[in-house]
Amino acid sequence: MYEELNVFIGGDLHANTATSLTPPEFNHPPADSSAPKEHKQYAFRTQGWEWFVQTLKAIFKDGHPDIALWLGDLIEGLGERAESSEADEVPIQIKVATAVVRYVGAGENYFVRGTPIHVGRAKTTWEDLICEMVGGAEIGDEGHYIFNDLPIAAKHFIGSTRSPVSKATAICGALTKQLLWAVAGQQSLASLVLRAHAHTCIGVIEGCPRREGWIIPALTGLGSVYGSRCIDGLPVHFGFAQLLISDKNTWALKPHIVPFEFQRAHEVVFNKVGHE
Repeated sequence: MYEELNVFIGGDLHANTATSLTPPEFNHPPADSSAPKEHKQYAFRTQGWEWFVQTLKAIFKDGHPDIALWLGDLIEGLGERAESSEADEVPIQIKVATAVVRYVGAGENYFVRGTPIHVGRAKTTWEDLICEMVGGAEIGDEGHYIFNDLPIAAKHFIGSTRSPVSKATAICGALTKQLLWAVAGQQSLASLVLRAHAHTCIGVIEGCPRREGWIIPALTGLGSVYGSRCIDGLPVHFGFAQLLISDKNTWALKPHIVPFEFQRAHEVVFNKVGHE
């Protein structure tokens, strides 16, 4: 008989970009003369952090989980997609990401590396440095865990779609591929398959035996240069996931997603009033 584990699952922080989860000491207000978009992004970062703090306190004992799984892209990197003007220098991003991990304050931190375009193309990435700085238990290109006898397979990358009709196809495929790896004897059969990367939260359930696949929410919101200008996609889900595990048969994953009004589009209203 085990004590229930309360697990935090987060990723896609893209630290220190316009709408990423940002601790107050790094959240600097724009000048009064700045564009309306910059004021909206500052308000989103402020409200997003307040929501994050309140949610952690509400669902974790003393506000801290037993374990945290960090599923990659914790920093933006050199700004190859967001444009270098949007992302501050990498050392600042690492400081912000490290501050977020330390604030969550999990008993153990496990990391899965993100995409090379963000976290570095060398064998040892900037996320390896973050893991080292916070005393992380482990970092890998993928993660295989058994928590309270529950087998979990985690990786950052997953294919995405811009169609709402086929949005679950990729995570269904990940469940099936993990089954094939298990049949080949290369992995344990995972009851829970985790992915990140898509910035939208999608979960699927298979029965007999019960298996679930989840793409977790992102810790960054709508508003990057690349996302705004180049992607015609699905809604961005800002948040994280919580995993409660009693044993391999009794467990539940719950997404926590920031209220959508935080990300509501700026609207220009112009009404030409007729004369009676």
